[in-house]
Formats: sequence, C-alpha cells, structure tokens
Amino acid sequence: MKKRVLLFLVVLMSLLVLTACSADSNFSGGELDSAGGGEGSSIVVDNTNRKIIYTANLSIKSKDLLATTNEIKDMLLEDEWIESEDLTSNSNYITFRIKTSRLNGFIDSIRTNNETTNFRLESKDVSIHYLDVSSRIEAYELEKERLMELFENASMYEMIQINERISTIDAQLITLNRTILEYDSLVDYSVVKLWIYGPTANPNPPSYGTKLSRTFKMGWNGVVTVLQTSLQVVVFLIPFLIIIVPVGGIVWGILIYRKRKKDDNNK
Repeated sequence: MKKRVLLFLVVLMSLLVLTACSADSNFSGGELDSAGGGEGSSIVVDNTNRKIIYTANLSIKSKDLLATTNEIKDMLLEDEWIESEDLTSNSNYITFRIKTSRLNGFIDSIRTNNETTNFRLESKDVSIHYLDVSSRIEAYELEKERLMELFENASMYEMIQINERISTIDAQLITLNRTILEYDSLVDYSVVKLWIYGPTANPNPPSYGTKLSRTFKMGWNGVVTVLQTSLQVVVFLIPFLIIIVPVGGIVWGILIYRKRKKDDNNK
C-alpha cells in the first residue's frame, strides 16, 4: 500500500512540475520580428543566454548569374550548406544554412559586393519555450529515476504499472529531445534565402503558388517524357513483332501438327 502511495506521489509531483513549466511559458510570446538594418550594422543579438532563430531574405541583381552564384557559394564554410536551390535560365533561388556567429559578415559581404534590391531579417526568440522543454525533460528524467528505484522492490502488479509509466515517459522524452535538437540547429545555423535575378527576371522571389505551379509542370513534363519514351519503344518493336509473330505462329502450328500426328500413330 505504501509503495502505491509513493508511486502516486511521484507521478503527481512530476505533473505539478510540468504544469508549472507550461504556466511560466504562457507569460511570454517569445517572438520578435524585425526588418531592415543597414550595411555593416549588427543584426545578431550578442547574448548567449537567448535562443534566437534568424531568417534573412535577400534579393540581388546580377549581370552574370552563374558567376555571382559561384562567388557566394565559395563563401560557405565546410560545416555550412545549401538547403535548396532552384536555378532557371535567368534566376536562382537558394536557401543557405549559415552559422549564426558569422551571419553578420556573410550578409554584409553579399550586400557590399552586389546590387541589393531587397533585404528583410526576421528573428524569433524561443528562449522561454526552450527553457520550458528543457525543464520538462529534466522533470521526466527525475521521475524515471525514482520509478526505477521503486521497481526494485515492487510487486508484479506495481511493476506493470511502473513499466507502463516509464514507456510513456520515454515516448515524451524522445519528442522533447527532438524539439531541443531542432531548436539547437535553427539557433546555431541561421536560414538565408537568397534571390539572384538577371536583367530579364522578376525582381521578386517566386511565391509559394509559383513554386507549386513550377513543380506541377515539372511532374507533367516527366509524365509526357515517359509516355513518349514508351511510344518510341512500341514503335521500335513493331517491325520485330511483324516478323516474329507470324513465324512464331507457323512454328507453333507445326509443333501441334506433329504432336497430333504422333498421337494418332500411337493409337
């Protein structure tokens, strides 16, 4: 009986801790949007205690699309990467992941060396939510430790209950730790969306609808290509079928005739 009461108290205390963490996170929106910023000015908050996600959007005009693209790609470090790239004959839409610690220098270099027609910076402070998730992880891990201690001297029925609770905790920990990893990645590596366009291209980046339309056209073109290839294969095989089918029919007829004749002789 005492073990059941203790188990109930452990679970109740963990729920109270998690509820308190959620209540604390509701007092702050944790989001800040900003735009603009002059060249050479710092756009990254120099505060290691904050968890801020930065997303930069730039549009630059270029007379030599490929040369400009390659110059900017050469600026990447080994641990930075391109998330996506949509290159056409007169424009290129690239999404970079750049270390936040050098986001200032990366953007300043692009804006200094190219004709920048648009720049927007968005920042989102996730410090409160990050702390809330971290607190939840700590509370669940503490509860799991105490449940493991109770498990050693528990009855069979109590063992089943403890295992069920531990399974629930493990599932929650997987989700929460994944959230922390995603936040760490977004905080440490900022997103830079760069639109490079030539003299005949639209100075505005493609909208989501435009991207969907372009993707649909690519898929449709792929279907048409497959159908064309299939038709070419059929046309290619027609001469062989004209020859093979009649010859095969004759051979098959001869074999059947010989078999029947052999059967008649055996009778």
